Amino acid sequence: DFVYRAPLATVTYLGGYDSLKWDSLNGGPNYIFAPATTAAPNPAYQNRVYNQTEKPETINQELRFTSPSQDSRLTWQAGIYYFRNKNALDSFNFAPNGTQTPTPVIHFLYDVEIKSLAEMAQLSYKLTESFKVTGGFRHNDDDKSRDGCFWAGPLSAPDCRPTNSGTQQHNRGSVKKDTYHVGLDW
Repeated sequence: DFVYRAPLATVTYLGGYDSLKWDSLNGGPNYIFAPATTAAPNPAYQNRVYNQTEKPETINQELRFTSPSQDSRLTWQAGIYYFRNKNALDSFNFAPNGTQTPTPVIHFLYDVEIKSLAEMAQLSYKLTESFKVTGGFRHNDDDKSRDGCFWAGPLSAPDCRPTNSGTQQHNRGSVKKDTYHVGLDW
């Protein structure tokens, strides 16, 4: 975070970055790969095992300009905000079959991206010491996308994206929204 106070405005920067690698194999207490042996002729296999792998990477930034004194009769602020999240999702269910290569049941492979950009401005004016009028505006531009595929059943391709096997899904959506604010404070 950064704050710079100049005679005409205070400049504030707020930013963040996060990167996470999540790998969860939920096999439960009866989850085993081992085949039947003399000691365990009928090992108890769990019906399904769920594996979830995600790698979200997030960045957010805000740059804000405000009036130098919040005690003035006229105060203002304006700024921009940016957010981006990218995630590589690889999740699947499989059925243990007594070998080191269990039978796939369903597999999802997606690259997900979310972006948001916003601009905002607000102006306040004190009519008296105890009565203030405020007006503001914010414009948001949001985009979401999901590219990838899924398949069900035992397919030979370990990754359906480059081979175009499975069911391809390419989804995108955008929303633009303006928000207004008018207020009276007393």
